[in-house]
Amino acid sequence: MGEKNNKPPKIRLSQEARREAILNAVMPLFLQKSLDQVTTRDLARAAAISEALLYQHFASKEDLFGAVQDRLCKKIPALDAAIAAARPSTESLVCYLYLFTSLSIKKSHESQFDPLFPRLMVQSLIGDRIFANLLYERRLKGISQLISESLVVAEKSGDLVPSSQINGDLAEARLRFWFAIHLVTMVYLNQIGEKHPADYPEKPEDLLDKTMLFILRGVGFKETAIKKFYNKDNLDIQINRFIDQGNPESHEVSSGSLGGKKKGGL
Repeated sequence: MGEKNNKPPKIRLSQEARREAILNAVMPLFLQKSLDQVTTRDLARAAAISEALLYQHFASKEDLFGAVQDRLCKKIPALDAAIAAARPSTESLVCYLYLFTSLSIKKSHESQFDPLFPRLMVQSLIGDRIFANLLYERRLKGISQLISESLVVAEKSGDLVPSSQINGDLAEARLRFWFAIHLVTMVYLNQIGEKHPADYPEKPEDLLDKTMLFILRGVGFKETAIKKFYNKDNLDIQINRFIDQGNPESHEVSSGSLGGKKKGGL
C-alpha cells in the first residue's frame, strides 16, 4: 500500500472570498512598491496563486489596485447620516473639526498603525490624484459642506473675530476648511514612524489640543467662542458615542448625530 497523503484538503473559496484573500495578501506589497513598479507576477506571488487565477478575479493590476483603494475609502453610512442630521452652527463646526482631527491624530499613534493609507494618499497627491479624489467624494464632501456653512453661521453669530473677513462667502469658508484639513493631514503624516523632524508633544491628547486651538484661531474664532464651544471632555463624550472602540482599524461610526441637530434630526 502506498503512503497516505497527510496534506490537508484544499479549501475552495467562493469568488468573493478569493477576491478578499487576494486583497489582503497584496496590500502590503503596495507599501513597498508603487503601482508602476509592481508586476502581476509580484501580485500573484504575494497571493500564492497563479497569474492566470489572479486574472480571473481582477482584469489587470490597475483593477486590483483600484479595489485596494476602494476598500480603504469605504463610505461610512452612519457618519453620512449624522452629518445630514446636523445643522450648520458654531457647535457643529467645532464638533466635526474635532472629530476629523481626533481620529487622524489618535490613529497615527496606534501600535498597530497601518501606513498603507497615508502612503497611498501621498502617492496619489503627487500622481494621478485618483485615490485622493475618491477619499474626498466618500469621506470629506459632506463634512466640507457642513463645516463651510457652519463657518458662515459662526460669523453671523459673532463667534469669529471681525477681521476674519469671510463676509458670508461660502467659497472663502470652504478655503478655511481646506487649510484646516491640510494642516491635520500633515500632522498625521509626520506622526508616521518612530522618528520625525517635528518637535511635537509626545502625548497624542496634547498634540490634539494644540492642533485644535491652532485651527480654531486660524479660521477666526474669538477666544470667548473657543472657551464656550471647545470643551474637550464634552467633545470626547459625543464622539465616543459614535466610534466603535472595538474596531480601531475602521473607526466605524454608530448611528446618531453629532453637533447641532436639525429640527427633526436624529
